[in-house]
Order: sequence, then structure tokens, then C-alpha cells
Amino acid sequence: MICLENRGKVTVDINISPHPVDLIPVGKHRSTVLKPENLPQGNCCAENQCLQKVLSVGQMKKARENFCQDNSTYESQRRYIFNWLDQNQPTVGEFAYYISGLRVCWNAWTKVLGITQRRFFQLKKEYLLGRCSSQHGASVMYRDRLQTEAVVNFLEKYFSENCDYMPNCSVWHLTSSSRKKEVFEEFTETMKSTGQPTSSESLFRSIWNSRFPHVKIPKENRFSKCDTCCTLKDELRGTTNPVKKAGIEERRKGHIAWVREERKSYLSRASQAHHEPHKYFSVAIDGMDTTKTELPFSKSRHGTSEKAWHLRVHVVGVLIHGRHPICFLDYHQFPHDSNLLLNTLLQVSRPAHCLTRQKLTMACEQFHFYLRFGSLMCQFYKVQ
Repeated sequence: MICLENRGKVTVDINISPHPVDLIPVGKHRSTVLKPENLPQGNCCAENQCLQKVLSVGQMKKARENFCQDNSTYESQRRYIFNWLDQNQPTVGEFAYYISGLRVCWNAWTKVLGITQRRFFQLKKEYLLGRCSSQHGASVMYRDRLQTEAVVNFLEKYFSENCDYMPNCSVWHLTSSSRKKEVFEEFTETMKSTGQPTSSESLFRSIWNSRFPHVKIPKENRFSKCDTCCTLKDELRGTTNPVKKAGIEERRKGHIAWVREERKSYLSRASQAHHEPHKYFSVAIDGMDTTKTELPFSKSRHGTSEKAWHLRVHVVGVLIHGRHPICFLDYHQFPHDSNLLLNTLLQVSRPAHCLTRQKLTMACEQFHFYLRFGSLMCQFYKVQ
């Protein structure tokens, strides 16, 4: 017995026993760790009754003593449980538990080792979510499971190809018609076609929410909306016939696949022009909504200001991949037809810019109006 110094006229006594089995830290009041000799009096499973019929008191004491001596700290016990779950999983999601070479239930395994049920289920949940212990004895490093890695890699590629990046914040938006269930179904089909491990929908959604919280599905898209997407969305809302809904869904999936391929083509050409500007010339031209650029501009608008005359300013943004962006302004002093875009294109594609290029790529709305002009310009500049 050790008597500590008086602290506020209170004497604190600590009993130290030479037996390591008494050093097991007892959990909070909601959970209890019993001594090995008292375990046969408890219950574990009704099928095998592991604590009464499978294990002896001597085997329980030896297992408890070895566990406490080899894993004396919280972190070492945590690492032991993670390694056990990693190495004793005959099938995905199902685990095997052994004491002295005898298979027992999870309840008997935790009680013999002195692990509270709350702590066991917490660590098991972390393992199933992908936090497995690393190899080679690294105590603070963790590696993801194969299912988690597959989900993360798929989502990273999917979001990079299908998200719109908001200019005023770090949020990424998918299209308003997207659904998480459809993304999960596409993930499952992709993994099965490539022979990679799949995951449950709950794990898929959990990884999305925890690792990609910045990716949102808005109710309405902030940028310009696709006419086909809006039409198909209205058709889905306007019918309750399952046959018609299935047909509309197939059309929508085909349209989304086509849009995705178009975006992939655009990103690949933009990447080529960015990395090899002397060889490729890629330009994207788009106009801004004129209702947001009228002058004078005021956040608080009332009836008088709405009826007053405003100077209409039109903004055309030009993104030349591999170079600085350019902005063109006009005050509607001439009609806004194809001539406006063609003059803009001529301004950014001067001979000094694209004469040395081997390929010219343009991205703009109503592209068929400018196809002939683009072919004439390519023939004049002798580019593809």
C-alpha cells in the first residue's frame, strides 16, 4: 500500500497487486470487465456456450495475461484488434475469433481479453469504414481497404469529369438531375466489368460524405442549363407510368453519357494545348447573362430603379488554354449575331498566335454556324 501526500486534507490510497490480471482497466459504468475466474458465470452465446463448455478458467487466465503483457497501452491494443480483424476474415464482413487455438464467439473473445463491447464495436466500425492498421509495425499510419480505395479512386475520377467548379467558393456541383444511387450503380457496373472489388451502398455514401463533402447536388444549376436535360427532367416529373419512366431514364442515361464523352474530349484537348502551346491552339468562347451586368448595379432593387433606364453591357469571356484569359466588352452598339463571335475569334486567333500551331480546337455555343468559318481559317493558317 502506498499513501500519497494530503491534498486538501484528503488521503489517497492506491492498492497495487502483483498479479497482472488485476491491472485491466475497467470501462465506464455502462460496461464491466470481469476477472477470468468469474467469466463462466456469465453468458456469451446460446449455441456453443463458449465460456462454460469450450474454454477452461486456466485458458482464460493465460489468454488475459498474455494480452495485457503484450499490449499494455491503448494504442497497442487498438493495433492488435485491427490486425486481428485484418488477418482473421475468411469472408468479407465476417470474422473468426480464437482463444488458445479454439474457435469462440465474438462475445467470449472480448470478455476473455478484457475488451468492452462498446470499444470493440467502435473499432470494428472504424475497420469496416476502411481504417485498417498498416503493416511493418507502423503505429500511426493507416492504409485503406481495397473497397475503400476503389470507391475513392472512382469518385475522384467521376467528380473531375462531371463537376462544375463554383467561381466564388470551393464547392463542386454535379448536375441537378444527378442522384447518388445512380452514381453508386455506375460504380458497381464499372468495378464488376474491370474485376475490382465493390462495396455496399452505405459504405459508398459514407465515403462520399466524409472525403468529398465539397461535392453537392444542387436543386438548380447555377450555370446555363442544358435544354435536353430540362426537357427530360420535366417529362419524368409529369408521368407516373413505370414503362414511360423507364424509357425516359434510358434516354437520360444516354444523354448523360454523350455529355460526359464530350467533356472528356474537351478536357483532353485543353490539356494538350496547356502542355504544348506551341503545337496546339484551344479556345473556349462564351457570353455572360446581360441581366447581371447592367449599369448601374445595385443589390437592393425597388420599383423606381427597375423602371429606370440601364446601360446594357455585354461581356464575352475567352479562355485560351495555356494563356491568360481575355474579356471583351460592348454596349450593344451593333447586333449580337454570329458576327460578334467571329470577330472575337479573329481577335484571339491572330497569325502570331496560331500560325505555328498544328491543330486548332474551338468550343462555343451553336458551333455549326462557325464550322465553315473555322475550316476557312484553318485553310488560311494551314492548321488542322
